Amino acid sequence: MLISAAIATLKGLSALQMAREGLSVESRLSIIGDGAAGLAAGYLLVGDVDKLRILGAEAESPEAKSKVLPKFIEVIGRGDKYRTELIDAPFARGNVHILAGASSAEHAGGVVVSGPVTEYGALIRKFGNIFAHGQSVLLVNAPMGAGLQFAEQWRQAKVDRQVNILELGSFFDYADIADGVLKIYGVREKVSVCGNSRNESRRALISTTGISKALVPTSNLLERGLGEVERLVRPILLLFGLLGGRTSDLNDLSHVVNPQLITLISSFEAEIRTLCRAYRLSTRTFLETLTELSAVDWVEADCLDQALIALGPTLLSQFRADSDITEATALAMSALKKDVSETLVLIAEFARMARVQMPVLDSIIALSEIVTRCELSKSGRGLDDLGLFGLDAGELLELINA
Repeated sequence: MLISAAIATLKGLSALQMAREGLSVESRLSIIGDGAAGLAAGYLLVGDVDKLRILGAEAESPEAKSKVLPKFIEVIGRGDKYRTELIDAPFARGNVHILAGASSAEHAGGVVVSGPVTEYGALIRKFGNIFAHGQSVLLVNAPMGAGLQFAEQWRQAKVDRQVNILELGSFFDYADIADGVLKIYGVREKVSVCGNSRNESRRALISTTGISKALVPTSNLLERGLGEVERLVRPILLLFGLLGGRTSDLNDLSHVVNPQLITLISSFEAEIRTLCRAYRLSTRTFLETLTELSAVDWVEADCLDQALIALGPTLLSQFRADSDITEATALAMSALKKDVSETLVLIAEFARMARVQMPVLDSIIALSEIVTRCELSKSGRGLDDLGLFGLDAGELLELINA
């Protein structure tokens, strides 16, 4: 764990946002994040490292600070689509402060949370006192239903404040710190976003206008979650790689793309579209979503297999950067368990709620349980984690479309 948490103040807009938005609205954002990914999210949202503040649960010595804070930030895109920026970050000049304890962020317009859904409860218990009434909570790199799960954890923690919660997709492929350089790879131009309800989305976006230009709003959280195509297809590629038994396939998942895999993914896509119709959601093809939200250009991919080949080399990169696991098979198994238990099991529950048959999805989950030797359908996220237990499909739609 490189950084316990990051607090970033946004005065005006970041350089990236100003170029896109053409605005000069003053705003403040706080960011709670972890490691390179949290610091990368802070930089991309703030755009000015002078305004970053690192908030640690425990006071850290100057020696410890020098080991975790990078001296440079490098933004790297795929091909020549994005230019590379090497920025002299003033971390070493003392402009970034590591603070002890949870300092108040009550004057911030929003609080950005960068961390896995399994840690939402711990983050709320640890930093709940920094939130203020009416603030927006932006959940970065959030899987399906993350907003509802955060709200349920918030309710269980009995935090006496009302906040507006937004789910956001991935800002980049992965981030890592090495040799004093924070490297951010595959920065996205568009990021999907949605609140727990339409009213919540409107309230949250009003208070975070500085970053709204890069965001692609969706109708509701189900539509956003089912549009996270990378999370949907990665388990299938991992299964093909693990069953193939070649380490080279796991290091670069583009190696497993073949006509049989495309047939399976196309069948799975058809099931997802059926589920979308059951919940009256707008549907887009996997290819359209990948080219819009996954930094894959139409020049690189005019069909699904080409898009998967373009994505393959980076699909495990953030797992690799965040994990102490170095052996390819063990890392792939860990990623497979996370994707299935975090996303696919929940989709299966939404399908049962709507009485939609998804045999391909059920087979992927069952095969993943055999390969990993774990009961993922029992340990995965369920409707009760989102505070939805006992609701039917109509009641769910009424809730999220309010």
